[in-house]
Amino acid sequence: MITNPTECEPHEDCLTKEDLAQRYRVTVRTIDNWMRVGMPYYKILKSVRFKWSAVQQCIDETKSFNRVGEAGGLRGQSQ
Repeated sequence: MITNPTECEPHEDCLTKEDLAQRYRVTVRTIDNWMRVGMPYYKILKSVRFKWSAVQQCIDETKSFNRVGEAGGLRGQSQ
């Protein structure tokens, strides 16, 4: 978890769980699961936000990681 809200630059997309779920066509519950296994996010008071570039990088790294046959990573992601 990243707790510094200044990391989410004003010029960059900062998404809610619902926004992210819609973009990846998964449920909000799946986003919660991704957060538990390492999806980077920002906690601002009681709000959770995702920096789009960090999410894309995490998904790309997970796809590469899973391609070499290693266990773990984000499950349920659309490919």
